[in-house]
Amino acid sequence: MFFKWLVLGKGGVDDIGREPADSSDIAVSVAMVHWNIEHCVFAVEQFFRNSDSIVTVQRFFRRKFIVDRRGAIPDQNTILRWVEAFRITRSFHSSRNHGCAAKNVGAYDAGL
Repeated sequence: MFFKWLVLGKGGVDDIGREPADSSDIAVSVAMVHWNIEHCVFAVEQFFRNSDSIVTVQRFFRRKFIVDRRGAIPDQNTILRWVEAFRITRSFHSSRNHGCAAKNVGAYDAGL
């Protein structure tokens, strides 16, 4: 997980990616999660196995990856984006990558 800084100041919202230097601006830190390919594959498999239930996928995700109650899990839009990408390409390879880190993609594609 990494943090990205959004600055709310005189000129509107500025996405600077670092802590603001000017004290007259208000900074909000936003945590962003980078899901790896194992997370993507697991979520898509569970989606198909559990009658397209997002809530069930999220529950199993928490159990599989030992995420506490308030920990970060993929939201509904993320899971649906992964499923749609898989339905279209039948693979986890993608030029846009759909939020999945592309490490050892071939090993996971071979297993599906």
